[in-house]
Amino acid sequence: MEAVLTKAAELLGYGAISPRRLSQKLLQRGYDADTVAAAIGYLTERGLLRESEDAVRFAEQGVRKLWGTRRIREDLYARGFSSDAIDEAMDALESVDFEENCAKVIRKKYGSAPEDPAELKKMTAALVRCGYTFSEIKAAVRLIRDD
Repeated sequence: MEAVLTKAAELLGYGAISPRRLSQKLLQRGYDADTVAAAIGYLTERGLLRESEDAVRFAEQGVRKLWGTRRIREDLYARGFSSDAIDEAMDALESVDFEENCAKVIRKKYGSAPEDPAELKKMTAALVRCGYTFSEIKAAVRLIRDD
């Protein structure tokens, strides 16, 4: 168990990581599944693995990158956070105005909302890939055109 804890501490030294991802990394290094599970439990009890807090921190990082809710949720899932931790992180973002963030992306990349339907379609597709919903994109375009 001591070797697993040492390796886990080393991996945690690189930065925040979800319990699931830490478990995967330890299993890849050849440690026994029961020992890894016990080590994850031990680290969680001691407060060294704080899944919900780490998920919130990564979600806030996504907001700073001007990502939409879907992209943030997908990023957290890819990082191995549990559904409960992801839901808590998304709840923590309730005060974020994603329509305004979408408008910031449009202003930054396009200057203003394009009038040409083909360009508007391209812009919309790019914003959807950033995780914004169609309703957020429409509201952001209205915000920009009202300015």
